[in-house]
Amino acid sequence: IEKYGDEMEEEDMIKIHYAIHNPKCNNINIHGKVYEIKRSAKNGCRYVYVLGEKFIEQNQNKSSVYAKRAQAGEELTWIETSSPWGLIANGKVEKLSESILNARARSLLKNNINNYNTDHTNNINKLSTSTTSTTSTT
Repeated sequence: IEKYGDEMEEEDMIKIHYAIHNPKCNNINIHGKVYEIKRSAKNGCRYVYVLGEKFIEQNQNKSSVYAKRAQAGEELTWIETSSPWGLIANGKVEKLSESILNARARSLLKNNINNYNTDHTNNINKLSTSTTSTTSTT
């Protein structure tokens, strides 16, 4: 998710998941912005909008497989985006949404760039060291 100049990473989504399932938590801070966790008047489920994405706990009063899982004690959070929705179950991503895929892609890209920069710096240092040692022996 990249909106309003901010980026949400997968770890932010997991943090939101835990906050929604903590009844003592009324808001969450993501990148220095505080977002209020609300309760749906329609079904009583806790939810929060962060950077334009809606995170909502599973409604236990439904008859779906997911409602039964929540009734059994699992903590399920849906990320309502364009299709498909994402699902975080007990602190782990279970279903990928466009938001989660984008967060993972950004993370992989950052890691690849960091690895490239580290490798590039190491190669420059090796060249610099070998040039220095060759120069000092002549």
